[in-house]
Amino acid sequence: MKETSPRSVECTGYNQKGTMKQCLLRHDNGWRWMDGKKPPLIQLFLLHYNCYNNNYYNNYYNNNNNNNNNFNYYYYYYYYYYNYYYYYYYYYYYYYYYYYYYYYYFYLLLLLLLLLLLLLLPLLLLLLLLLLLLLLLLLLLLLLLLLLLLLLLVLLLLLLPLLLLLLLLLLLLLLLLLLLLLLLLLLLLLLLLLLLLLLLLLLLLLLLLLLLLLLLLLLLLLLLLLLLLRNIS
Repeated sequence: MKETSPRSVECTGYNQKGTMKQCLLRHDNGWRWMDGKKPPLIQLFLLHYNCYNNNYYNNYYNNNNNNNNNFNYYYYYYYYYYNYYYYYYYYYYYYYYYYYYYYYYFYLLLLLLLLLLLLLLPLLLLLLLLLLLLLLLLLLLLLLLLLLLLLLLVLLLLLLPLLLLLLLLLLLLLLLLLLLLLLLLLLLLLLLLLLLLLLLLLLLLLLLLLLLLLLLLLLLLLLLLLLLLRNIS
């Protein structure tokens, strides 16, 4: 087996006619281009598809190898490679198929998302309008609350002198009531004193009456004695 015999083939893509642009051949000594030159390292990370194409592979070695033995050898080696790397091929097939699907239909998904956004745009606009209305209502409520607070402050400032006057009047009334109560207490005391004086006077009168009665009794006794003495004599 020659060193130039490829063990796998990788391509970077296709041109507009559907044929492959450029392919890398994996030899025993590493990856090489079709002309045998070594590719740069970055090119190994830019591969998209596997070149498992019978027609392309046979045409390449049929055009580049005039010896029938070489052609049969490469043809046999290709099928040997194909059978040997059967699962490897399918693994990369699905991997690149997924990558291909994601890479080429990603814009379709974007378009679908844009269509969904366009369909949902009226709903989104309605939601935005509702949110704006709610925000406006909240702002109006806040403004009303601020106005009410300002009115309360103004009323307090305006009514503060009146409130002070009312407080002063209440204090004056309380003072007057206290004075009246004091006067009433004084009057009651005076009345009590007068009553006491009257009681004293009454007691004195009673005493005088008693004295008078005693005097009268004494006089009567004297008269009786005199009468008795006269009768005796």
